[in-house]
Amino acid sequence: MPSISLSSCRSSPDAAAAAAAAIKTVVVPTPPLDYVSLFRSAVCSFSCRQKYCPFPPFSKVLRSDSAAYTALRMLRLLIRPSTASYNSLINSLLLANRTAAAAAVFNSLLSSGLGLNTASFTILLKLILSSPRGDRFNDAYSLLGTMLRNGHPPDAITYSTLIGALSQAGKLEEALGVLDLMVDANFQPTPQACTSLIHGYCSLGKVKEAKDFLDLIERYGLVPDSFMYTPLIDALSRIGDFEEVKKILEESQKKGWKPDEVTYNVYMNGLAKAGMIGEAFGVLDTMRFNGLLPSLETLSVLFDCVCREYTLRESIELLEWSSKLDWSPDVGFYNTLMSRHIENGCYVNVLPLYGGMVKKGIEPDSCTLTLIIRSLYISGKLQFAKCILNADWRFTLDVVLFNTMLHMFYLVGENKEVIDLFACMVQKNVAPNKFTYSIMIDSLCKEGKIDEAIDLVFCANTDMQYLVGRLLHWLARFRRLTEILKLLQRTCEHDYIVDTAVFSSLIVGCCKSGICQSRDFYKLSMIIDKILGIM
Repeated sequence: MPSISLSSCRSSPDAAAAAAAAIKTVVVPTPPLDYVSLFRSAVCSFSCRQKYCPFPPFSKVLRSDSAAYTALRMLRLLIRPSTASYNSLINSLLLANRTAAAAAVFNSLLSSGLGLNTASFTILLKLILSSPRGDRFNDAYSLLGTMLRNGHPPDAITYSTLIGALSQAGKLEEALGVLDLMVDANFQPTPQACTSLIHGYCSLGKVKEAKDFLDLIERYGLVPDSFMYTPLIDALSRIGDFEEVKKILEESQKKGWKPDEVTYNVYMNGLAKAGMIGEAFGVLDTMRFNGLLPSLETLSVLFDCVCREYTLRESIELLEWSSKLDWSPDVGFYNTLMSRHIENGCYVNVLPLYGGMVKKGIEPDSCTLTLIIRSLYISGKLQFAKCILNADWRFTLDVVLFNTMLHMFYLVGENKEVIDLFACMVQKNVAPNKFTYSIMIDSLCKEGKIDEAIDLVFCANTDMQYLVGRLLHWLARFRRLTEILKLLQRTCEHDYIVDTAVFSSLIVGCCKSGICQSRDFYKLSMIIDKILGIM
């Protein structure tokens, strides 16, 4: 293992030296429970699990860069490929996240002269919904109509697929509407559809609505399972309502469902993040009592507990002892350790930890790179971090990594770097999110590129109301009344509803910039009247 300095911190070198001296002289009290021993016992239990079976070589082929070509070649080797053969292959490509390859094979199906069935249309629906386009749901609804006209009405899987996508996008009212269509078509709601809706409610923090929906499911005679209850337990754990979690788990047998390891993992993770380390390890005992062995995710949560409760050196030693415990830590454990080092101000240790990880043959991921970039930013080496980002990595860079880098350049006032990095992000086919667009709007406005900021808002196709309100705030701050009118007019042209939150953002921004007390106030009134249709 590389040499790790535990005395480094964010403050001056003198403070760092004082901290190092304090570490040598102060005796850290031992925690009342030996969590390290408990963690080792969890590792021993984990080693008793059956070895996880990796994907067969066929799936590796589907995930390769030449997936479309290879998949089509495999089909041509068949004596007479059928629609079912195409459907199976396209669905496998979608599961392997090879959307472009799946689309290519679907086009081959269309040109083959074979007829499409309901399963084919459902796969096409998955392709449509995998697109980041804002109008993808309109296309999805149009496809349902096409299916009916072609004599292949949607089945339960079709409806469940659309419900899942709508729920993931936060469009819960629409998802419930599709569920009604499903029932009207004499299909019983599937567990997948119900789980998607519950997950959608919980992801928006609507815990009460999720519980009410579970009660509704039970009244219709459906028996909820661990897949439905786990998102609810996760949401309750995130808000610290552990008493309600205990109640749900205690009633599980009575209600006919059994918690699985994922259920216990999310509960354990919530306890760990709340600082309830002893209770988190107590869940491990409950798992064992119910015949469940710890998973890799369980060990990850417990390792995080050890990192929080013990010194960082003891956590490092746990990883060094892994070979003696028949345990092979993956990149997630090193990411956890790096994150704790950054939190404790020991950011200079991140690169040595990364070096030790690579020497053990463990491949980094996007989270690893994000942590390295954070440590370099704290060290004042932001340009070096940018060079690392532009290196040729084997893994796919994600939006969190780019957002971290964008935010850091924004904090130091490098708005042009933000704009250039966003272009790089788009070039690498990384889909921006709300946070990305927010940073870009701020940077473009600070650079005086108002027209580009307006164009960006209408390219986003996501969180439109929020982004319009954010841009209006900047325009009001700069007293750009002409651009305010232009933005609101384009909003109406795109059939977006200008709600009260947007007008509130505009009025507050105008008041703060002094427009409401200036001669330009009448212009603002005319703009608002025009958008409201008064003039």
